[in-house]
Amino acid sequence: MKKKILSFILIFTIFLGLTPKNTKADSEVYLYRISGSDRFETSVEVSNVSYKKSENAILVSGRDYPDGLTGGVLASVLNGPVLLTDKNSVPTSVKNELSRLGVKNVYIVGGTGTVSKQVENSLSGYNVKRVSGSNRIETATNVAKLIRTLTDYNSNTRYFALANGYDFPDALAVGGYLANTKIPLLLTDNKTLSANNKNFISNYNIGRAILVGGTSSVSPKLLPSNVNYASYSGSDRYKTSLDIAKKGFSNVKTVVLTSGEDFPDALAASTLSKYVDGPILLTNSKSIDSEIVKYIKNGNITRLIVVGGKGKLPDSLLEIINKEQIKGPEEIGDINEPPKG
Repeated sequence: MKKKILSFILIFTIFLGLTPKNTKADSEVYLYRISGSDRFETSVEVSNVSYKKSENAILVSGRDYPDGLTGGVLASVLNGPVLLTDKNSVPTSVKNELSRLGVKNVYIVGGTGTVSKQVENSLSGYNVKRVSGSNRIETATNVAKLIRTLTDYNSNTRYFALANGYDFPDALAVGGYLANTKIPLLLTDNKTLSANNKNFISNYNIGRAILVGGTSSVSPKLLPSNVNYASYSGSDRYKTSLDIAKKGFSNVKTVVLTSGEDFPDALAASTLSKYVDGPILLTNSKSIDSEIVKYIKNGNITRLIVVGGKGKLPDSLLEIINKEQIKGPEEIGDINEPPKG
């Protein structure tokens, strides 16, 4: 009798168009924005949310992306923020953040062509270390080597990630995942695997790779024959970020949304991704990919944190997720607790 009643209720609800759906009400995904008056202040605001104190900070160019692509993993290993700088001077907001954090060690990632010796000299009150190479690919390899010297052996030390160093979106999208797992990122031009990269893989006896992006960006044929691989990719940069989110994260409660059309905000967002234990998703300024919208609204996600200003990611872009007013970073609250309305 009970089965008949349940069947009748189910048929009746279907008839009324009331079939239960997994999609949450808009109000269940709370929206927050972290931004500053420029890219440098945005990196400071991300740091302010993610860290109360830190002895270490990573400094990368806010004007050019290649060297900064690998900074997020190093920042994660050193438990410090990624902050952006101009080529010849450190913005006042960044200097103030270094002071607030109580930083002792500043790691500059990149050569003097992107972050000048003048910047290094201006940081005389800190222990300054520069990690660089003759080009972006060698810089990434040297960062990976440093990460390995700082990381205790674990299951993730058997991995490296490989992305195209001449196009930023895929490498930026995977930055959050790599920051969470502390897997180093190597770069390629997709024509060959550099000798330095081959030596790194061989010397550390690494047998597993994560290829980030489609074969037109990074081909499996580049890998040594003894290296197995998994691919994180999609038909475009936005779907690649979604593939990373699905494969690299589980039980996601918070996601970070940033521009896939420009690099600065995403450079700093990797450490925020680690803080919230959630992926970085990319979007353009006009619309969020429909599959990303489904991922956000059909899961257990309760917080969406936008990194970047309204010029790149306007409020109207987010109405498909929630039409309520976007909150500021001070309202994010305890990331381990449900958001407060």
